[in-house]
Amino acid sequence: MFYTFSNAQTADAKSLYDKAQTYYDNRDDANAVIYFKKATEADPSYGEAWYKLGWCYNDQETYTLASEALKKAKVLMPTAQKFF
Repeated sequence: MFYTFSNAQTADAKSLYDKAQTYYDNRDDANAVIYFKKATEADPSYGEAWYKLGWCYNDQETYTLASEALKKAKVLMPTAQKFF
């Protein structure tokens, strides 16, 4: 997904997302959750960060939090193919 940045807040979110993604790629869900969550706090409209946060929670078997994050992602990215 292409994500554009219009201000420092969203640039910070992207930086946090990238760090989280590195942890996620290395299967370090505990640290990935920390940084995906920080990314969503820096930019609450960052749908992809919510999506990845949801899957990290799912991998940790924290299903209620996973469901909440994935629902938020779907609201923010209603036409994303990953939900269909």
